[in-house]
Formats: sequence, C-alpha cells, structure tokens
Amino acid sequence: MIISVVVLFHILVGIGFGLGASFGYLSSGAFWGSLVSIEVSVLITAIVAGIRIRSPFVQVMARARDLALAKEEGSSDLGDWTDLESTLAQIGEDLRESRERIDQERVQLKVLLNAISEAVLAVDSDERVIFANPRFRSIFARGAQGSVKGTRLGEWIRDPIFLAGFRRALQENLPTRFEFSVSGESENQQQVYQVSLAPVAFRREERMIGAMAILHDVSELKRAERMQSTFIADVSHELRTPLTSIQGYSETLEEELKSLPEIRADSVALKSVSVIRRNTARLMLLVGDLLELSSIEAGRRFHPLAVSTREISDSVALQLEPQLRAKKQKLEIQIDQPTVIADAPLLEQVLANLIDNAHKYCPEGTTIRVHWSSEGRFTLVRVIDNGPGIPREHLARLFDRFYRVDRSRSRDTGGSGLGLSVVRKIVETHQGELSVESEIGQGTVFTCRFPVI
Repeated sequence: MIISVVVLFHILVGIGFGLGASFGYLSSGAFWGSLVSIEVSVLITAIVAGIRIRSPFVQVMARARDLALAKEEGSSDLGDWTDLESTLAQIGEDLRESRERIDQERVQLKVLLNAISEAVLAVDSDERVIFANPRFRSIFARGAQGSVKGTRLGEWIRDPIFLAGFRRALQENLPTRFEFSVSGESENQQQVYQVSLAPVAFRREERMIGAMAILHDVSELKRAERMQSTFIADVSHELRTPLTSIQGYSETLEEELKSLPEIRADSVALKSVSVIRRNTARLMLLVGDLLELSSIEAGRRFHPLAVSTREISDSVALQLEPQLRAKKQKLEIQIDQPTVIADAPLLEQVLANLIDNAHKYCPEGTTIRVHWSSEGRFTLVRVIDNGPGIPREHLARLFDRFYRVDRSRSRDTGGSGLGLSVVRKIVETHQGELSVESEIGQGTVFTCRFPVI
C-alpha cells in the first residue's frame, strides 16, 4: 500500500507541476497552498493506515521549490519537468487544431447539404428529425413554424410506403430504395419521389443511431415514361389488326398451296408463304409483349394476394410441357416456401418467361430447376439452368428492352427481345428485386425477390 500511495501522489504532483507551469501558477500562493493541502491529506491517510512516509515526498517538494525558483529567475535548467510542460502544451495545441478541423468540416458539410438540389432528411432511432436541408423544408414542411429538428417524421410525410421504408431501415439496419407519391400543385398531378435510404450507425460499436435519406424528384421522368408507354400501346393496337389479317391469310394460303399437287414442298411459292407466316407470328408476339409491358407500366392491373407456389409452378410447367418435351429437357420444382404475396397472373408470366428463356438457350437434355425459398423479408424464386452461361459484360444490360447477347442465335430461337424486360417490370411493380448470376459453361441463375407485405 505504501507503493500505491506514493506512486499516486507522485503522479498528482507531476501533473500539478506541469499544469501549474503551463498557466504560470507554479510560484503562486494558491498553487502551493493546494499542494500543501494535498500533502497533508496524503500524510494523514498514510498515518491512519500505519504507513511510514519516507523521504521521496521531501525530495519531490524540494525539487518543486527549486523549479519554482528557477522559473522566477529565468533559468533553463528545469530538467524533465520542462519536457512534461512542453508535452502538455503540445497536446493542448493538437486538441485545438483537431477541434478547429472538425468545426470546419462540419460547416463544409452543412453548406454542401444545404446547397444540394435534392431533399435530404436524417432521423434518429426514435424517428425524430435531426437534420433537414432547405429543399426538404420547402417541399414537405412549408407550414413549419421554426425549425423541424426534433419533430416526428410522420408530421411532415404521412405516406405509409415512406414511413414503412424508414422503419425497415432502422429495424433491419439495411439500405433500401423505394418510390412514393405525394399530391402535386395541380389537382390531378402527383409528384413522384425515389428515396435512397441508408441506416447510420457507429462503426466501432455497430450501434444504430438513425437513418438518412435522399429524395430524388423523378416526376418528369415518370411522366415521360407514361407518354412513351401510351404511344407504344396506341401503335401496338393499330398494328395488331392488320397483322392478324396477314397471319390469317398467310396460313390459309400456305394450306391452299400444300393441297395443290403441282406445288412441290421445296417450291419458291410455298417457302415464301412460310416465311411470311413465321415473321408475322414474330411480329404478333412483339406487339403482344409491347402491349403487356405498357399495361404493366401504366399500373392498370395489379392485385397482390397470397398465391400457392406449388400451384403456380405446376400451372406454368403444364403450359411449357410441349416445348420442353421437344428438346428432351427436364423441369424440376423444389418448394421450400409454400406461399408468396403477388399478383397471380403477373407472377405466372414471370415464371413462364424465365423458364422459356432457359428452354430456348439451353441444349437438349438439360435440366431446368425452379426453387422457392424465403430469406428475411423476401420470398425468393430461383430459375436455374446448366446451359452455356452468359458473358459477364452482358449481365448489366440483360434486362434492357430488345437487348440480345447473341443476335444471330436469337433469330433462330425466336422471341421478341422483351421477355426479360417484362420480368423486371413485373418484379419492380411488386417492390421486389431481380438479379442474375452466370458463369460461362456453368449455367445461369435468375433470382426474383418478392417482399412479404
């Protein structure tokens, strides 16, 4: 215990000397009065504990008086105490510079967030606003009296999709992206915002402290997309009637030519009619997919319900059985999740398009697997094939309209080039996610994630 008391007192005295020297108090009466009081307290404690205080205290006090005298006389022979004083002064300078740097960075960040053209919002773990830039206040909090800081999130945006997105980010600690609409300036006009939302946590402690969102105004983009969809739908409707006539007359003409004994099977006339019929069928398929895509984008039909994954899979398998049998392909279905929340006709189209895509590009005798499972808040369906695979450079654009990996091969397999685009749009309509993984020679995996509402 003697060692503990002595060491503690040495440390206190050392710190006291350094601080006293730094602030010019080393020779003041107040400083020495405090030091004597500390010495007396330590001595009393040591006596009570039965500890004998030896000469180090006397030596320390003598050295302190010598240092004070040398300080007054301007002597430079202060030894280790001068080093301590310099070290403490340097620490103080470093702290001051760090604080100035942090203040400067805080000001720069505030200026940047205030100048950004998008609405920026940050809330804490209790869904209370801790930051909102002027753009957010001008759109969503125009009626606010004073600062919005500390107010509840629901006071400014009551959209259930928006509130659910924030709560999901705070509860699951995962970034997310979604869209929501608010009433526009005119009666029949709505503003559409795309929200990029990310949780904020202490890196070391991994403790959630809130979430931050950037709200992008995509209203003009959505209006342009609606105009484009309307135009495509109108053109497709106008094309469907003449194409139906061409298809019907070409089929009739082909059958008539085949019935004539003087027309050989390899005749130019019969081949020409056959080409007309096949290409008309392709155009009809293209028009049908364009109309379907326009209908989905317009949101004309979307009724999510609990759907049996077994029933929907068996229905699609029955539809595609003739094509699969023609190429001696096998379809395996694995059900680890019995239900999914989705629009049944649209979900059926997703499965049919993905399985048909695998059927077209896989060689004869291959196996195509459909696997239903669950992962967090999502129900997953994977369509897996062991076909030739897709080069990595094509994966990013695979779901674009009319994009084809191998155009020469696509002409042989048929199709409109819109099948995967339709799949992506349907999955997005369900607020889900679509991804693809592929390796050359190893096959391809398409994964659709449907949220559990």
